[in-house]
Amino acid sequence: EHTGIWMWGPPGRGKSHAMAAFARWWWVDGHTVRIEQWDQLLVEVREAFGDLSYGVTERKIVQKYLDIDKLILEDVGATVGIGSRESDFSRRTLLTILDRRIRDMKATYITTNKSVEEIGKSFDARIESRIHQACKVFRLEGEDRRVLK
Repeated sequence: EHTGIWMWGPPGRGKSHAMAAFARWWWVDGHTVRIEQWDQLLVEVREAFGDLSYGVTERKIVQKYLDIDKLILEDVGATVGIGSRESDFSRRTLLTILDRRIRDMKATYITTNKSVEEIGKSFDARIESRIHQACKVFRLEGEDRRVLK
């Protein structure tokens, strides 16, 4: 119940499609579900630091992602290329979300083009370790389903 999924592979293999199917299934089963693009989550949190935040804090924004039963984060690690390092802000945000959801025994479902080991290099070893703790890892292969033949 509290084990998530790390679904990775090249673009166009059906990762987001599969997660959308899971989301619908969980929603019908009565769970609260949220699907969020990783880069959009970071933009939302960054906006809390601006002049127009209107009292919305980083804590309030992140709390939305902690309270939800089934959280799906799309395209984690897509903000930097393979071999590049994520920002401290990005690492801290993901670590906070993973730590709290693990502690609260809430599953997190993640899609990405990177393996767990590649994410460990671009984020850090703590995040790589937590992913192994919190998620079953699946690699999707095959042809790009977006390319018409």
